[in-house]
Amino acid sequence: GEGDWRGAAFEATARLLDLADGYGVTLCHENEKDIFGDTPQNEKALLDRFGGRLRAVLDSGNFAFCRFDPAPAYGLLKDYIDYMHIKDADAEGVIVPPGKGCALLEETLRSLNADYPDRELVLTMEPHLMMFTGLSSLSKLDDIKHKYSFSTPFEAFETATSAVREMLARL
Repeated sequence: GEGDWRGAAFEATARLLDLADGYGVTLCHENEKDIFGDTPQNEKALLDRFGGRLRAVLDSGNFAFCRFDPAPAYGLLKDYIDYMHIKDADAEGVIVPPGKGCALLEETLRSLNADYPDRELVLTMEPHLMMFTGLSSLSKLDDIKHKYSFSTPFEAFETATSAVREMLARL
């Protein structure tokens, strides 16, 4: 059951943090699909357990993609967020360009900027708007569906980055 997964996740994370501490490395957790921390609530439990030693890579697009409500994620995870993956999905879990789905990307960026104006935040574009060679070997993403089509990977990526630049300009 979930308790078994919670214990295993906490135990494995504790071992990884101990190793990382020995090298002066900070570990971050991403809310990836099909892991213990794939819901905002489970990710918060994991982050709370280690009192700030474990930081967060927030991918609110993954919450939307997995059909979990991303709305509570920022409030639950904000103290731990050092890094954001930029991806968006609609309410049916279909991948869409940033800002076209329900991942609340602009709202999250606005809140982070207001709450932590001096925090350095890494943003990584991870739009997954087109399948590419090797994607299936990186992740179990055989169920990705797309609503928008692009003629080239460059066009897809440019669409995503332009959308995020516009969001950031509005902050």
